[in-house]
Amino acid sequence: MPKIKDIIDVPPVKTVIELATVRKQDTEDNAELISLLETFVVTDDIEKNLQIILERIANYPNEGMGFFLTGSFGSGKSHFLSVLSLLFQYSWAWKYITSQSEKFNSYEAKIKDRRLLVLQIPLLEYRKTDALEDIFWNTIEETLASPKYKIFKPLAQSSFFLEQFEKYIIPAHARDINKFIQGKLSNKYTWDFL
Repeated sequence: MPKIKDIIDVPPVKTVIELATVRKQDTEDNAELISLLETFVVTDDIEKNLQIILERIANYPNEGMGFFLTGSFGSGKSHFLSVLSLLFQYSWAWKYITSQSEKFNSYEAKIKDRRLLVLQIPLLEYRKTDALEDIFWNTIEETLASPKYKIFKPLAQSSFFLEQFEKYIIPAHARDINKFIQGKLSNKYTWDFL
């Protein structure tokens, strides 16, 4: 007698979605991103929540806003955020959502060609002692420096400090700094090497 598994083919589905999947993905190889979109099912609740967020972003482009997303472990919060992130970054991602509900067509028309700076900041990757402000500015700096934007501007406190150090301290004290570094590490290291 045949079993259900012999009749129905159930593709493997990633059960844990991490924002890092979207954040660190190379846009040249987007198979994992497509899989993430293909496995996203727009239920009534998801449709309602997506509409709330997309409505605000589509119709109030110059206003700041925030959204609070809650749910139990494994309820799909990261998958939801990953899909939102993809919609805001890649116009090709919309077809995976609009194919499930025509209600999203108007949002696609208003949002897909806008250039939004999308930051994924999974706080699980940071220590509780890290300042939220530092995390935020570091993430903006890293995102802008990515191959997508190629904008190198020190925004984080540590980057600004290093820029000022190299601009004002190194020219006047390079020899002493190199001597200090070589005394701590080895003779082959200099400030320029580090």
